[in-house]
Amino acid sequence: MTLEADKTGGRGQLSFEELILTTVVRVLTELFGETGASFISNYLRRHGLEIERVPSDMGKFQEKMTEMLGSGGLALLERIVKELAAEVGVEAPRGSDLKFEEKLNIIGMSYSGIKTLNCS
Repeated sequence: MTLEADKTGGRGQLSFEELILTTVVRVLTELFGETGASFISNYLRRHGLEIERVPSDMGKFQEKMTEMLGSGGLALLERIVKELAAEVGVEAPRGSDLKFEEKLNIIGMSYSGIKTLNCS
């Protein structure tokens, strides 16, 4: 893939959207390797979603991952949520009634609060 996941742990330097993107890229690469991650990126592009746009269109990302991978797509999304929560330093939101976007929004609220506290 053309994007490199941030390996510095520089949470304070990244916006939440950048953190989502680097986490998605890192998880895809860890699970599927560089070739598989590129294949998924190309699949998304062919279906109207550039990988760089995932943070602004998480609903479409969820749709395309479950379309492509079936129940494996749901497991992938949960892995992204867990990894992102760990990166932020919070517990991953649980609940089958929460959508992928909602879980990321909950983590995002914590991230914003942490950044505010760290900036004081």
